[in-house]
Amino acid sequence: MSKHIQNIAEEIIKSMNNNSWQTTLMTNWKNIIGKLNCRVKLEKIYNDTLVLGVYDSAWMQELYLLSEDIMQNINNQLGQERIKQIKFKLADRSKPKPEKLFIKSCEIRKIDLTTSELEALEKIQDEQLSIALKNFLIRCKNEK
Repeated sequence: MSKHIQNIAEEIIKSMNNNSWQTTLMTNWKNIIGKLNCRVKLEKIYNDTLVLGVYDSAWMQELYLLSEDIMQNINNQLGQERIKQIKFKLADRSKPKPEKLFIKSCEIRKIDLTTSELEALEKIQDEQLSIALKNFLIRCKNEK
């Protein structure tokens, strides 16, 4: 049985400190922020300050103007006035490229070109271009 790392992290956070308002804020963030979830993410929590990452600079300005309402909504959801300041920063939306976990086997097999392919390559007058195209064709066939 596999679990997403986010679910595991939430379980660990809940087990560490079940009464913490920070835990409540992190686990309920999507519900608290609502439809703005696709525009902003919770970056950091400092004492009474939140740092929110915003994916677009235009939305950063809009959210800054709405920061009092956002702060009031968060405090209402927490049941206490915990957040007194919200800071915004530009967040990177792009996901990091996953590292390759394995390398394809480099099994090289002998590839025979068809007569029509060989004839087409012979018609190319530039010898270097002909060799490069032949190697490319062999590599393409090898990767199939």
